[in-house]
Amino acid sequence: MSKFETNSMDLGYVKPGQELIAYFNLTEHCKITNLYVKCDCIKAKVGENQVKVQYKVTDIPYHLVHNGVHELPQSKAVQVTFEDGKSEEIKINYIIKK
Repeated sequence: MSKFETNSMDLGYVKPGQELIAYFNLTEHCKITNLYVKCDCIKAKVGENQVKVQYKVTDIPYHLVHNGVHELPQSKAVQVTFEDGKSEEIKINYIIKK
């Protein structure tokens, strides 16, 4: 059973340059010992009974736009490790639209 109310959030359509912020609320009081992100583009911070995830949306790569792509589904994830040694992934999903 997850320690979060939800492990995934759908943020819908977004524009390049937009700042995304999502709050993942914990369902119980527990200590988080580590937040792991795969790239420096994501910021994750432990708050009181929640994890805040921030990401600034990048542009759709030129080669894709050149080939007619004007909407690009994306996701970013954070691995959360708890004091009891268990870990969970939380994720934001969004679609970049030109």
